Amino acid sequence: MEINQTLRIDEFTAQLASAEPTPGGGGAAALVGAQAAALAEMAARVTAKSPRHVQAAGEMRTMAAEAAELRRGMLELIAADAQAFAAL
Repeated sequence: MEINQTLRIDEFTAQLASAEPTPGGGGAAALVGAQAAALAEMAARVTAKSPRHVQAAGEMRTMAAEAAELRRGMLELIAADAQAFAAL
């Protein structure tokens, strides 16, 4: 199975549980990293919209953008890890 960013989570975890060599620990770690970045992005966006945190809105928007970039990068690393293993 090809590892890519459109693979459903249930498909990815089924493949992870299989006897196939990929995805492996690197891909699983990258998925967890993408999820962590997504949560940071969400928290920054919610805080930026909150009237209670108006003074931090600009900084929170910047943090959300940085977290989004990290999230996308982590997703790319899932496939990169599988490709690197396949080259061995």
